[in-house]
Amino acid sequence: MNIISDRLTSEVLQGQLEQFEDDIFLDKGGEFQVIDVTENGTVSTEIKSEQDLSWLLCQRLSAGTRIISISADSTIDPLDISLAWVQRLSKAYKIRPEFLQVLLAFGDEPHRSEACSASNTFLLAGEDNYYLSYRFNFVEPNKRGGHDPWSRRHLGVYHHHTSESDLYILLHCSSSSALCQRLALAAQDNSHADQDLLLSDVTKHPGSLHDAILACYVHHWRLYLRDLGDEISIMNDEAMVAKVTDAVSEGHNRVRRLRKLRDRVNFASSCCSSNMEVVRSIRKSRKLPTGDVHTSMLSTADTIINGYIRNSRALRDAIDNTIELISCTGALHNQEESAKLDKEMRNLAEQTSRVTLKLKEINQKFANDSAIITIITILSAIYVPGGFVASIFGTNFFQFGETRHIVITQDFWKFIICWVGLTAVTAVIYLLTFTYIRSRKGQMSARNRESGLWKDPEKDSEEA
Repeated sequence: MNIISDRLTSEVLQGQLEQFEDDIFLDKGGEFQVIDVTENGTVSTEIKSEQDLSWLLCQRLSAGTRIISISADSTIDPLDISLAWVQRLSKAYKIRPEFLQVLLAFGDEPHRSEACSASNTFLLAGEDNYYLSYRFNFVEPNKRGGHDPWSRRHLGVYHHHTSESDLYILLHCSSSSALCQRLALAAQDNSHADQDLLLSDVTKHPGSLHDAILACYVHHWRLYLRDLGDEISIMNDEAMVAKVTDAVSEGHNRVRRLRKLRDRVNFASSCCSSNMEVVRSIRKSRKLPTGDVHTSMLSTADTIINGYIRNSRALRDAIDNTIELISCTGALHNQEESAKLDKEMRNLAEQTSRVTLKLKEINQKFANDSAIITIITILSAIYVPGGFVASIFGTNFFQFGETRHIVITQDFWKFIICWVGLTAVTAVIYLLTFTYIRSRKGQMSARNRESGLWKDPEKDSEEA
């Protein structure tokens, strides 16, 4: 073992532990359980104070197995031990710095970015002397009755084996986890603790505690994946009967739920892959015959975990197929909506064309009417002054001759001059009025431009 490398690793990981100290450890003190398993029986001790810790560090175990069991109230809570106590334990038992990687994972649920890594280490330190540490990912039913009935948890394990004795340090992310409860129950009554099958097996084979860990936690993955499979089947059935006319939001919600299920399946697959690394590391520590019961347990666990990984792959394929079906349904829905929109646009274009023709007819009729009105106005402008002049002079310019014919007098030119003059005055008044109105409109437009109330339509279209 490289001393310089160990020292550098320890310094780096110690710095990270201090950075996340508030999340992983208590501020001071702690409370944990120590179980000494020997041929003479089992002794359980609760460490709750500085005096208890000092006594523990002075009581070295010459033969047998010592199990230090440290837990947390829940997965997201810190371990029931302070960093100062951990440093004292590390110094007293010369704990390998690689175990600090396992410690760093606690204080929160198993992180998705670390699901594929078990932080496992196996080091031979001589004949019948090795160090083994790892983090085992598992799920347990939480019995909370919420939307997700499963809790994602992990267990930290440190094992130093020598020919005389074994040291285990177990980190439980929750005091309600199966192994923590089993150890607490086995150590409740010291007089009967040696009768517990778990601890009695540890007496004969110290490495069997790893088998107990696998037995406690590996089988929950089957039920977890089965629950996910049931949810995927329900989603697949919904996608099978979905109609093209269904709202797009329904398909989006299904895809979102399937994506969430896929994340959970990926997490399960990653955790099982990391657990396979743990099984391989445990197998390296065994020097037992192939037919030994403990070696057989590892082979069984290997087969079971591999099955979970394959099942996860099958669930991912089912999710992808369902998402593809929903996507096809959504595409057909979009095509149908596009066809409807295209039809409506054609109908609207036809209606617009008909309205345009009607407007053209109305405009043409209005133009004809305007021409007639203009002619009538011009004729009126000529006729009205004439009628007015005629009303003034009366019939003085006409008289009946001897043959009873109407005779125009010689002063008729006066009537013509008055008529033409009055018509000219009317035309001048009309032109002056028209010019005045146009100039007023121009002034109002200029004021609107200056005050910002008027905008150039061409500039507006360019800005848009």
